[in-house]
Amino acid sequence: MANVTLSCRLNPMKSIQSDGLVRTEMNIHQESWSNVRSEYRRRLKVMVVTARGRYQGGIRQSKDGTPYLCCNLMSEAGEKISLTRLMKDVGIEPKDLIDVEIVGEEWVFPDRRGSPTG
Repeated sequence: MANVTLSCRLNPMKSIQSDGLVRTEMNIHQESWSNVRSEYRRRLKVMVVTARGRYQGGIRQSKDGTPYLCCNLMSEAGEKISLTRLMKDVGIEPKDLIDVEIVGEEWVFPDRRGSPTG
């Protein structure tokens, strides 16, 4: 499969994490999702790649059919990290719109630290 770029938004949820950050999930715009996979009913495993490292994650669909990246991730060393913390560490904040590049089974997130848009 050729590389694909997905348009995504980091959406705040209604709860606060133990570290004081707002829990988030990454919603994937329907138009770009159709370029990757048209339909599924179970959690789809993905490898999230950032400047900070590689993390095992999962994609689900909400009741209205919107695909999203789940809020809990696991590092290759087996350490849990929240999507909110990981995104904050690479300069992506709640409500930010971003493009994620899909390379094989890896979801490559931009590093926005120091960027005027991040």
